[in-house]
Amino acid sequence: MVAKWTRVKDQLPEVQETVLGYDVFYDTIRLCIWDGDSTDDDGKPWLQDTAGGDDYSIQYWMPLPNPPNVKDDQ
Repeated sequence: MVAKWTRVKDQLPEVQETVLGYDVFYDTIRLCIWDGDSTDDDGKPWLQDTAGGDDYSIQYWMPLPNPPNVKDDQ
């Protein structure tokens, strides 16, 4: 099953859940985390980039995929 993108304004990830986030300003996908209360100047929630701690204009997110089954590689 393929995960689908969820709009931030429709639903937020669980607090402290690491997710993929689509940064509309830079047109890129980032590894993000929702801290439960960060918002921009307009009151919209911000998801924090896990690499640098910066906040980006994330408008869509999706759960991380499951890791591969490494036992199949042996």
